[in-house]
Amino acid sequence: MDRPKIATAIAFEANKQQKQIECFIQVNTGEELQKSGIAPAELENFLAFCRMEAGLSVKGLMCIPPVLEEAAMHFALLSRKLDSLGWSYGALPAHDGLWSAAQDTAHDVAARLAIVPMVLEARGLDVTPATLARVRAQGDENGAKILERILDDEIRHVAAGSKHFHAICKMRAQNPQKTWQNLVGMHFAGGLKPPFNDSARFAGGLPRDYYAGIA
Repeated sequence: MDRPKIATAIAFEANKQQKQIECFIQVNTGEELQKSGIAPAELENFLAFCRMEAGLSVKGLMCIPPVLEEAAMHFALLSRKLDSLGWSYGALPAHDGLWSAAQDTAHDVAARLAIVPMVLEARGLDVTPATLARVRAQGDENGAKILERILDDEIRHVAAGSKHFHAICKMRAQNPQKTWQNLVGMHFAGGLKPPFNDSARFAGGLPRDYYAGIA
């Protein structure tokens, strides 16, 4: 549901049937005109209306986010490269890392942001430069260019995750640094290990004092 009219109608029908209906609020996270969903800025008031006035049991949020053109491009580039080497995407255990982390943190959006962009994608900032250098040293200029493009885009991915994580912490009146460190300890079993690409992490909104104390 995404508007008071629908919430009211659901509440009326639930009362009529004497049932407790569990509902989800649809959020238009990209504020795209062609999609339904309440705007993020209106979510807090609508949630209060659903719970306090309509008396509905809101179990969570749902959305169809904007198409991530960069992520789609990265997948296409890497998939074609793996095909040329006789592999396929998904054949290696590392390919499952982001999806596994997303499943493990499905209960809490702050945990999802803390682990997926701010740990796993940030780790890409650390290891990609050395990998890029090795690939280029082996004469694979095409592979090196793919990694260069991914590295540049990955900084923006980490920055987006960090931005939304800080916004959630502000909404929850939580300290972002301590909250991130606690969530990493709870949901990331691998532990943070150097070397760290401090400049790229800082550009992505992840200062050194966040991770230096728990690495």
